[in-house]
Amino acid sequence: MTTSRDGRNDAGKGNELTVLSFLVAGNRYCVDLEAVDSVVGVAEPTSIEDAADPWNAGEISIEEATIRIVDLSRIVGTGGQSTGGDSAVIVLSRPTNGSARYGWLVDEVGVSESIQTVRTSRTSTEAVRGRVTLEAGSATMLDEEAMHG
Repeated sequence: MTTSRDGRNDAGKGNELTVLSFLVAGNRYCVDLEAVDSVVGVAEPTSIEDAADPWNAGEISIEEATIRIVDLSRIVGTGGQSTGGDSAVIVLSRPTNGSARYGWLVDEVGVSESIQTVRTSRTSTEAVRGRVTLEAGSATMLDEEAMHG
């Protein structure tokens, strides 16, 4: 089991952590399922992908809350392009930066599954918690609090 930078146990209570997997520009990522409020399909993501600022690529309203859209393919810097698959916005449940709420534009949302270990990895970004092994293969686990905090 591994401990994150802030000292919390990355495998959660009972040595398990449930994550939601997703694809961005052909690469597999995941996020702690507790950080996810909902997933919303996006019929035509072109206007979001063409926005000048990937950190503020648009907004959506859900139940009277305004969600700022982050174009994750341009943020994670994979160099890949959106695959144009079943694009969706993963709406994060925790407000950050005061009351701001964020949603990540991703190419395709996978399934949730439990993991035992997050392997820390050397990376230049604080937004990466480490690598995990999922049924579909290896994934990079993102830290939504570090990304938007």
